[in-house]
Amino acid sequence: MKTTSKLFILVFTFMALTASAYAQSPREQLKQMVQQLQKAPNDNALREKVIKLAQDVKPALAVPPEARRAFVMGGTYQKEAKSPEDFGLAVKAFQDASTAAPWWGDAYYNLSVALESAKRYDEAKNALTLYLLTKPKDAEQAQERLYAIEAKKNLAARAASVAEERKKNSIEGTWLDGRDGIPILRIERIGETLVVKSANESFSFSGARITETNLSVTNTPLIPGMLPVRYEFELRGDKLVGTANGRPYQMNRKP
Repeated sequence: MKTTSKLFILVFTFMALTASAYAQSPREQLKQMVQQLQKAPNDNALREKVIKLAQDVKPALAVPPEARRAFVMGGTYQKEAKSPEDFGLAVKAFQDASTAAPWWGDAYYNLSVALESAKRYDEAKNALTLYLLTKPKDAEQAQERLYAIEAKKNLAARAASVAEERKKNSIEGTWLDGRDGIPILRIERIGETLVVKSANESFSFSGARITETNLSVTNTPLIPGMLPVRYEFELRGDKLVGTANGRPYQMNRKP
């Protein structure tokens, strides 16, 4: 008899919990999911569930003040940005807005714009995909933006590949003493011009004549008593081979 009573209690408890779960409104479920997402903002699977569930909540959810604050700040950061690196503040602000109100399509759209401006194309596509999940009225234009971002990503990858290939066949880079591996000089590309800079605080360089494969430059040590050295180099693979004050000398490219 006691066993039967215990079984009845267990069944009754299970049924009560199940009924309670089913009785929970979409709005209450959404509130719990948003709280979970705010603890794990990188959980995109949960974020997608929040977006989809929010569409069943009537009347539509209001955007909380903290989300609007982050959104407005993000817009200001984006407007004032001057370089891809400057868009970091805008990205962070729109991410905060999308986490405070993860059903809010505008936050995802502006986040995608900021990420695209920062040349973070994969992340921009992800943000725009989340925007599309909110079922915006301009879904067709947003889809076209996805295609455009994909094209920009391809162009950036191609440009990086071309630059890397050109660098391999150029004297551009940091060069180390061929004997002890000490960094001596660094050749940088500014626009289409190659310039020589010191790779440490012990030398200065002057009188440089540079092509993609040849370098002639005077190295003046900043240590008292040491004499200037005139380098004459030719690029051979990952080495600068030539002379220092007429004597054989070489440098190795820093990996």
